[in-house]
Amino acid sequence: MLTTIYTFLFFLSGETVLGLTIKQSALSWTKTTEKSISIKCEVDGVTGSLVPDGNHPERDDFTVTKGSYDLRVKELKKSHSAVYYCASWMGGVKVFGSGTRLYVEAAAPVGPKLSAYSVLKPNNGKSILACQARDMFPNLVRFTWNDQSDTEVTLSEKYDLLEQKDEEEARVTSMLIIDQQKASSASYTCSVQHEDKHNKIKISAEPLKGSDSDTVQPCPPQVDEQKHGASELMHRLYLFNLTYVSLLVKNVLYFCAVGLLLYKRRVENNKTFSKTSPTSNQDK
Repeated sequence: MLTTIYTFLFFLSGETVLGLTIKQSALSWTKTTEKSISIKCEVDGVTGSLVPDGNHPERDDFTVTKGSYDLRVKELKKSHSAVYYCASWMGGVKVFGSGTRLYVEAAAPVGPKLSAYSVLKPNNGKSILACQARDMFPNLVRFTWNDQSDTEVTLSEKYDLLEQKDEEEARVTSMLIIDQQKASSASYTCSVQHEDKHNKIKISAEPLKGSDSDTVQPCPPQVDEQKHGASELMHRLYLFNLTYVSLLVKNVLYFCAVGLLLYKRRVENNKTFSKTSPTSNQDK
């Protein structure tokens, strides 16, 4: 589904102090038309009020909640689908929040299906934990990892974080790469945020008993995934055969047309030769 997206900025006017932080906890919202919504913006280190951007073409559709930094839309329209950012100036630099994406759609949001597995490589001291969210709408999620002490995991000499997104399949996978020699946590928790809801799944980082190989054992595909893969392969083979046959037919028609033109040219040459031959004999 394609959505035309523009960005609407609402700025904080007032005095900015050191240590400014802007937080937009809502990742996205999915609402139907004519509903209302309040987009929250949490700010620390600034005093002032929220001022909507005066350049927005639908500025009159938005109001600011008094005593807070929340932006409210009383009656949603399809054109309100956008990414909304909260921003403020800090030392001549504009600081942005993470943004909240608004979908104005007839379809209701669908939560993700979660799965997790570990890929252990004892030989090189690395282990990979994978957390996957799929079959959600909208396909926008946010992953966070925490160790067994509930401390959030960030990029460091102990950890690497990777994320892979498949737009067509509505599937997003987050991978946590752990250096077992430097990290001491035996288990980790993957938290997945979709819309305003959070789901958690716990994964063990301990090596499997009796495992002495660095061979990665892939997770067995589910039956529906096997059927989907087989049907997709058959569809591609059908398209390939159809393209191949079309090219063959095109070549045959081309050669037939060339052969017909050559035949007509030869017939015309024979007729011309037959007409000129008697005249030449009479002149002799």
